[in-house]
Order: sequence, then C-alpha cells, then structure tokens
Amino acid sequence: MEEVEVTINSDGRPVPINQFSEYFQLLRVCYILALEEVRFEMEDDGDIAVNTSVEHLSGAILHHASSLSAAGFNRLTKQMLSTQEELYIQDIMRRNPFEIVFLGIGVALTAALIVSGGKFEFGLTKLKIEIPPLGEGIAKLKKAFKQK
Repeated sequence: MEEVEVTINSDGRPVPINQFSEYFQLLRVCYILALEEVRFEMEDDGDIAVNTSVEHLSGAILHHASSLSAAGFNRLTKQMLSTQEELYIQDIMRRNPFEIVFLGIGVALTAALIVSGGKFEFGLTKLKIEIPPLGEGIAKLKKAFKQK
C-alpha cells in the first residue's frame, strides 16, 4: 500500500454530506476499474510491483466506465476488496482546502484521481495530487460513467 496526498480545492463553504459521499463512491468505482487492469509481479524480495502506467489505467477507466451499465455500476459500488487492495483514508484535514491522505494501490488511485480532474506531481518522498472542488470532480466522474 502506498500513501497518496490529495488536495481537494474548495471555496470554504460547508460541503453537503451527500456530495462528499458521492465523490468517494465514484472515486472508489474508478479505483476498482483501474485495479482490474493492473498487472502485478513478484520481485525477488517479495514485494509486489505494478507494471502498467497511470496513463494506460486512466484510459482504461474511461473506456470501461463509458460502457458500464447501471447494474454493473451498482455491482462495483458493493464489491469487496482484499485488505491489501482496499482504498482507505489515512488522514483528513479541513482547513481550506481539504487535505486527504489515502492508502491504496498508488498507480490505481492516481489514475482514478486523474479521471476526476486531478493533476499530480512527484515530490522527493511522496506523490501529491491536486483535484478541483468536489462538485467539479463529481461532474467529471459522472461524465466518465455517462451519468447525469
């Protein structure tokens, strides 16, 4: 599991809970779609390495999301993941903007965040991603799933 720091821009006003939960649900479904494309291999020291690119995974998410039926989407929202694959929130802070630290498969999470409008940069020790305000991120994710 990798830590990914995410900054969610906001206007400082209160955020409706349904908007917050909807964003995380859509993001998790994108993450699951990315996991379906990830290829793992065992290295000599036992670590698992991912041999696919963020760009490939982002494209795969968009491709699969656009053809996903409502029933398929609902199935993915309920899909159980192993503890090693599940997406977690390690830390969350709300000043302005939101600062969230996710734990998950880094390349799959990064690809899902890019689909939601995120831009990423590699720091010296960690990956940081900045995404637009929740409403804008939700709109981009819904567009990927062809939802209104």
